[in-house]
Amino acid sequence: DLTGLVAAVILAALGGGALALASQGTIAAGLTLVITAILTPWRPGWPHRGVEMRELLTFGGHTFVVHALNYVSGVTGTLAVGRVANESTVGLFSRATQLVNLPIDQLITPLTRVVIPSLVDATGAPLQQRLITYQTVLSYPVLAYLSLFAVTAEPAIHVVFGGRWDDAAIYVPVLAIGAVFQTLGYPQYWAFVATGRSDLLLWCEA
Repeated sequence: DLTGLVAAVILAALGGGALALASQGTIAAGLTLVITAILTPWRPGWPHRGVEMRELLTFGGHTFVVHALNYVSGVTGTLAVGRVANESTVGLFSRATQLVNLPIDQLITPLTRVVIPSLVDATGAPLQQRLITYQTVLSYPVLAYLSLFAVTAEPAIHVVFGGRWDDAAIYVPVLAIGAVFQTLGYPQYWAFVATGRSDLLLWCEA
C-alpha cells in the first residue's frame, strides 16, 4: 500500500492527474503479486485427473455464499434508507457507514491473512488460546476507535469533510454499535475457516 501511495504521489507531481489515483491500487496489487510469487514455493501446474475435489468445492461454495451474505448485509442499510429517504440522506448515511467501517476493514484484512495460517495447526486448548489472543489484539484498537469516533463524530466529520457533511454524524453511534458486534464475531469466522468447518460458518453467518 505504501509503495502504491508513493507511486501515486510521484505520478501526481509529474502531472498524471486521474491516472495517479487509478494507479495506486494497481501498483500495490501488482507488487503484492510479484512478492508472493517470489516467496511462495508452490507453483501452478497441470491438473491431475482422478483427484477428489468434493471437499474443496464444498468449502469454496460455502465460502462464496458467506461472502455474498456479508455483502448483502453490508448494503441492506443503505438500501433501506433509500426506500424511505431522499438521495441526500442516503449520501450522508453511506458516508457515515464508510467512516465507521473503513478503518476496521484496514485492520481486519491484513490480520486475517496472518491469523488463519497460524490457526491451521492448532486444536483444542491451543486453538482457543490463540483465538482469545487474536480477539484481544483486534478488539482493543477497534473498540477504542469506535468509542472515540462515536463521541466526537460531529467535530471530526466537520474538520475532515467540511460543514456539508455534518448531518452524517447522527448515524455514527448506531453504526458503531453494529460494528462492535461485527468485530467480536471475527474470531468465529477465523476458527471455522482454519478448521475447515465452512458448513457451520455458513449457518452462523446466515
